Amino acid sequence: MKRRLRSSLAIFLAVAMLATYSFGPQNMVTRAYAETESDSNDTNSAYSMMQEDSNEAEKESSEAVKETSPPEETKQEDTAASSEDQKKESDSKQESTQETKATEPQTEPAKDPQVTEQTQEPTEAAVQYPEATFSEAVGKLTVNVLAPEGALPEGTTIKVKHVKAADIQDAVQEKMGENAKVIRAVDITFFDKDKKEIEPKKQVSVTFAYKEFKKADAEAVSVVHITDKGNVEKLADKKVEVSGDEVAFESKEFSIYAVVETDEDARLKVTFKVGDTERSSVMVKSRDIENNDIEDLIYDPGVGTLPNGVVFKGWTTTEEYTTDTTPMTIEDVVADVKTKLPPTNDGDETVYYAMLFKQYIMTYIDGSGTTLGRETVDIPVNSTQTAWPYTVNMAYTSPDDTHHFVGWNVSEGSS
Repeated sequence: MKRRLRSSLAIFLAVAMLATYSFGPQNMVTRAYAETESDSNDTNSAYSMMQEDSNEAEKESSEAVKETSPPEETKQEDTAASSEDQKKESDSKQESTQETKATEPQTEPAKDPQVTEQTQEPTEAAVQYPEATFSEAVGKLTVNVLAPEGALPEGTTIKVKHVKAADIQDAVQEKMGENAKVIRAVDITFFDKDKKEIEPKKQVSVTFAYKEFKKADAEAVSVVHITDKGNVEKLADKKVEVSGDEVAFESKEFSIYAVVETDEDARLKVTFKVGDTERSSVMVKSRDIENNDIEDLIYDPGVGTLPNGVVFKGWTTTEEYTTDTTPMTIEDVVADVKTKLPPTNDGDETVYYAMLFKQYIMTYIDGSGTTLGRETVDIPVNSTQTAWPYTVNMAYTSPDDTHHFVGWNVSEGSS
């Protein structure tokens, strides 16, 4: 009986040691398992000793216990039960070992605090790109720009410079032909808040406003872009809108932009002058007659304020006009222009001069102070003559037989 208890105690200690080491680190599991295997051997040895003692006791008292010994079936059941207990004990050891491995905490390498500090640099505030409008006037041309949200950063400014047509005329004609005429050109640049040159991230709307645009044929107007490298690029006609005195287009690349008129129909320049001063001029072509636009294009510009005693008689194509020159009304001028279209060469000019006269009034008075009649005499202002002949056409009859009329005497003015 003592040996049986001792064997049971060995089994209990082996299980207790396994339970103790099963919650330790990974390197302790192997040790606990090895010690458990050793204890299992001790347990098996104790069990063998218990079997030998049992056999000796059975031999010594075989005859005494024959009547009381259990049947063979009972012995087999005891042996099977003992084997079952050993199997359960072995399964318990394996499950405990697996549990120890499964519950072993996973360790991670420590992070370098310096690396963490380097990756946590402060970020700059996001740049805003709000919707914006710009307007810049260069002489009589005004450039208006509408930038949608996301196109230009906050604080953007615009600079527009005039570009002489003569400076780019050759490049434009090389691209678009000899009939291409530059009406107006400007250089557009955008700057951010730090004064650095930038380009929009999106298409922006651009409108050129210039009163001379309305004199051009909308169907013949184009917009060209001259890049920083000097390349001439014509914008697609569907991207250009011409309306009255405005030309609009969209782009996100900026440098020089020019409004160009290209027309096979030769143009005639009609100019009005007062003396040596040009009052107005306009370009007209045959198509204007077909479209009934010529009457709107050619209008009387007037002559302004004239000196005292000077009158305006009408228009003439003769610079050295005289009193015999027939003056023309504005309707006469339009009719005359129609006869000159199309001109021999594009850009040919016809000039109409204002007919200005210094006006003198001749008043005839008899001896009693009665006015007998008046006559107006016109002297061309442009004349270089110092004296003009004048013929008196006023007749006079003496009121009695004692006086005889011999002629007229100048009482005021000079003769």
